[in-house]
Amino acid sequence: MAEFFIMYKYRKKGVGRQLAFKMFDLFHGKWRVKRYPHSKDSVIFWDRVIDEYTQGKYILKEAHPDVIYDDGTPADIFYFEN
Repeated sequence: MAEFFIMYKYRKKGVGRQLAFKMFDLFHGKWRVKRYPHSKDSVIFWDRVIDEYTQGKYILKEAHPDVIYDDGTPADIFYFEN
């Protein structure tokens, strides 16, 4: 999957969390989830969802030098396995 977007009217209602959990459950293996560090909502969402789903068993590499957004910002990347 390349993008994860929840329409604004469905945010903060648990829809994104449910969808992310469902995806993780459907596709077991090694996961790499990239987030844009300048998006406060993205940071909060992925911190909560991945921490809850993995029960804290993940690695977060902030400002990963190998993954750069178009504006030059390095991505934060979560790594975990389910």
